[in-house]
Amino acid sequence: MSIPSTFLSHVFTRKLFALVGNALLVYDYLITLSLEITYVWDAPWTAVKAIFLINRYGNLIGQTFVMLEETGYLSHNSQKFCVAYELYCSFFAIFSGESIRLLVIMRACAILGFKRSIAVLANTLYVICALTILAASLYLLRNAESNVVCFFSFQCMSNITATLNSPVDALVHTVGE
Repeated sequence: MSIPSTFLSHVFTRKLFALVGNALLVYDYLITLSLEITYVWDAPWTAVKAIFLINRYGNLIGQTFVMLEETGYLSHNSQKFCVAYELYCSFFAIFSGESIRLLVIMRACAILGFKRSIAVLANTLYVICALTILAASLYLLRNAESNVVCFFSFQCMSNITATLNSPVDALVHTVGE
C-alpha cells in the first residue's frame, strides 16, 4: 500500500513550519540578546529576573526540543516515547503559559501600586494553584490507562489550570479596582 502524495505533502509542510518557527524564535533571541545583556544581566537578581530568564531560555530549549521531534530528528518507535513526549509537551505548555502569567501578575502588582503584602499574597496563591495543578495532573495521569495518556494529558491539565487560576486572577482584578 502506498502513501498518498497529499499526506506526504502535509508532513513536509508541517516539518517546514516547525523549522521556520524555530528559526524565527532563535532569530528573535539573537537580535534581542544585546538588550538582554544590557538591561537584564547587569540588574540585581530578583524573583522577576529569575522568572524572566527561566521563561526565556526554558522556552528556547523547550521549543527546540519540540521542533527536533516534529521534524523527525528525534526518532521514536515506541509507545513509551509517545507517552513521555506527550507528557513533556503538556507540562511544557502549562509551564510556558503559567510562567508568563506569573510575570503578568508581578507586573500588574507593580503598575497598580499594590502593597508588597498584596503582591506576596497573589504570588503565594499562584504557587499554591500551580502545585495543585501539578499534583492533580500527576495523579490523573498516573491513574489513566497508558493508551489514553497521549489524548488525555494536555486537555485535562489545561482545564485544571484554567479552573485553579481563577481565584488568583480575581484577586488581582478586584484589588486593582
